[in-house]
Amino acid sequence: MTPRVLGRQHDLIVRRTADDELLILDTARDQIHQLNQTAALIWTKLGEGLSDAEIARILCSAFDVEEQAANLDVSTTIDRFRALGLLA
Repeated sequence: MTPRVLGRQHDLIVRRTADDELLILDTARDQIHQLNQTAALIWTKLGEGLSDAEIARILCSAFDVEEQAANLDVSTTIDRFRALGLLA
């Protein structure tokens, strides 16, 4: 399987919080997004080029969730990132 490279928008400033959450400042849209630990993990792993299925497997072990729920979380979260304009 060929890894995908996440196309993030260029006008983003990303900072990790002490709680392993992420703050994303979208300077083009004057918006701030706070990602919880699950969304932050998905964001980070997308940036590393992992597939949706690989990310779901990581979620299963990191948060002790079932594979079906993890797959849905990954898909829903990526769709949300796109809707917010965070992905190119």
